[in-house]
Amino acid sequence: MNSFATVNLPANRRRDKNSMCVFHFRDSEELYNARDAIIATQSNAFFVPPALQAQIPGGQLEPVGTAWYVFKTGEAKTDFAHDRSFFLMF
Repeated sequence: MNSFATVNLPANRRRDKNSMCVFHFRDSEELYNARDAIIATQSNAFFVPPALQAQIPGGQLEPVGTAWYVFKTGEAKTDFAHDRSFFLMF
């Protein structure tokens, strides 16, 4: 989870305010760029779906977390969604 907090940021910067569980991204692009950078360098950090586990020995067999997106769309409204595949390695 430390990688999600720091990847693609300057030294000593974090996007989680040291919570290790709630991450603040500027926009969706930054979110997916962070995920892609982590996949490129630490592929075993992501859950390998059961259908692919035999093909990827030593892969992560349990998800490391659950991803929820919260988008602030206005002062009186917030949109959110549950992404069931964010922590999957494809």
